[in-house]
Amino acid sequence: MKHEENAKIDARVVHKLDFILLPFLSIFFLASSLDRSNVGNAESANFTEDAGLAPQDLNTSVAIFFAVFVSLQPLGAALGRNYGMVKFVPSCMIVWGFCG
Repeated sequence: MKHEENAKIDARVVHKLDFILLPFLSIFFLASSLDRSNVGNAESANFTEDAGLAPQDLNTSVAIFFAVFVSLQPLGAALGRNYGMVKFVPSCMIVWGFCG
């Protein structure tokens, strides 16, 4: 009986979390997609020519960025799980702010 009650509570908690988190995650995914498309928009507005770069420089920089970004995702997930997302995410934001 206790196991069934725990399963029902777990299902309700997961359902509530999905209901709360899914809209935020959808918005973040949309923002991420818009951010990625900005590179194409900048190039179609002659960004590389205005910046004095060769056309392949933009492609190279985007490829390097995403290679580093994707390769560091497991490390970020592990650090977030180890230290907690409440500390990890703001720390990443602060460090990224200093880099800019």
